[in-house]
Amino acid sequence: MPCLRFQLPGQPEETHPVSGPRVTIGRRAENTIQIVDRSVSAFHAELLAVNGHYRLRDLESTNRCFVRGAQVAEYHLRERCRLAFGSVEAEYDPMPGADPAPVVLSPAQMEQDFDFLRSENATLHERIRALQRQLDILGSAQLFRDKPAELPLAAELEKTREELAIALRARDAARTAAGLLHSEKTSILREIRASGIQRQPLR
Repeated sequence: MPCLRFQLPGQPEETHPVSGPRVTIGRRAENTIQIVDRSVSAFHAELLAVNGHYRLRDLESTNRCFVRGAQVAEYHLRERCRLAFGSVEAEYDPMPGADPAPVVLSPAQMEQDFDFLRSENATLHERIRALQRQLDILGSAQLFRDKPAELPLAAELEKTREELAIALRARDAARTAAGLLHSEKTSILREIRASGIQRQPLR
């Protein structure tokens, strides 16, 4: 049975079995797995059983979910990996106490995952393009830097610099997520080729 492990500061490690069609994770006691930490939202995330494995889905949490350091909205948990809910790090283990067996997906499962990856890929690339446009606009504001600035203009320039820094971080996070998605896509494509399914490559 899969399990989720995490350790809060000054407390022993907790191990929670993961079973059933839906497992919720959050700060409130109503969750299947409760994580009492200020960085964790009341209802932070859920694990949904899908075709023999679990899919992590963020529930629009304040401090987001991460897989191997990259922010994700959804992610297929087919193998052992490091997660984070806000600032709380955790480990998801699909097969505790055993060497993980190779994942064998049916053609229908691979097609479903492929469609999901194509949609996520398009969304991430559009987000990166939008962030790049925002960076170009904000970057042009730096032309004011060499002009004598009165107090209102100086305040506006400082605000623009802060917005530029935020946009840069958001763009980098989107690129990291795109790289993580590409890695998962490559794995799915490898399995699709092995099963003989002919699909168009993601663009």
